Amino acid sequence: MVYFARNPHNNKATLATSLSMLLLSFTMLLLSFALQPVAYAQGSRLQISRTQEISVDAQSFESLKDKMVLHQARIAQGDLSVSADEVTTDQAIAKGFNFDNGHWTFHNSVKIILPQGQVTADEAQITFSKKLLSKAVITGKPAKFQQLIVKSGRLAQGHADSIEYDVVKGTVHLANNAYLTDGQTEFSGASLKYNMQNQTVVADASEQRGGRVHIIIPPPGSTPP
Repeated sequence: MVYFARNPHNNKATLATSLSMLLLSFTMLLLSFALQPVAYAQGSRLQISRTQEISVDAQSFESLKDKMVLHQARIAQGDLSVSADEVTTDQAIAKGFNFDNGHWTFHNSVKIILPQGQVTADEAQITFSKKLLSKAVITGKPAKFQQLIVKSGRLAQGHADSIEYDVVKGTVHLANNAYLTDGQTEFSGASLKYNMQNQTVVADASEQRGGRVHIIIPPPGSTPP
């Protein structure tokens, strides 16, 4: 981030330097199309591994011909948990609750709890790979994401029609009507990618569907949104 200060003894020189720095910063943004960190703090790293147990609890469940349905269910592994009013999975996967490889669908009041944050949505497709919860694709009107930035005390928040959470990489991809803020700076566009470990935002030009990314940087001393 670039800060500007007035110099009463050399206003013209300061203005020229400030404009040059602003132009350089904007040029670098266009070339890389990647944004600077939205916070200067390391996030809480997700502690999850294949050696950790997977726990499943539900109010009730029923085994149908082609699927298993769990009601008021929650599935957890390590620091990560996913809950919803209803959870369904293919019967072949459900036999013995085999989590080697498979997909589970969470319906209504979906909530994913992760270190210092959460994701809420209408529906989520959860993928397990070799007994590891590896990916979640969340949809809603909108699906919402938030994470506490520990060092600044601000809350990173975002929403989009679809959010893809890559557990292994620790990234959140907001797509379609994407919006993200670190509690101060605001970003919006067709697609935004947020790294939860180092709080960085990336907006790929190829994913903007011909549109533009909008960034709002409030003046110093202003109240965060």
